Amino acid sequence: MKRRNEEKEKERVEEETKEEIEEEIEEKEKQIEEVEKEEEIKEEEIREEEIEEEKEEKIKEEVEEDEIKEKEEKE
Repeated sequence: MKRRNEEKEKERVEEETKEEIEEEIEEKEKQIEEVEKEEEIKEEEIREEEIEEEKEEKIKEEVEEDEIKEKEEKE
């Protein structure tokens, strides 16, 4: 009887441990997903900044070209 009770207790503890481990794994997976989402958002922000910088540079070049053309026309 004692042996049987010990086995049942052992099984119960093993099941609890298994459940705890599964919960920890799920939590870690959620954390990983969150970090991946944050990284994607940061990458998108960086791409948007690069695009904006390219646009600004292009506008600057166009303005410089226009100024050069105006100078040439005045001369």
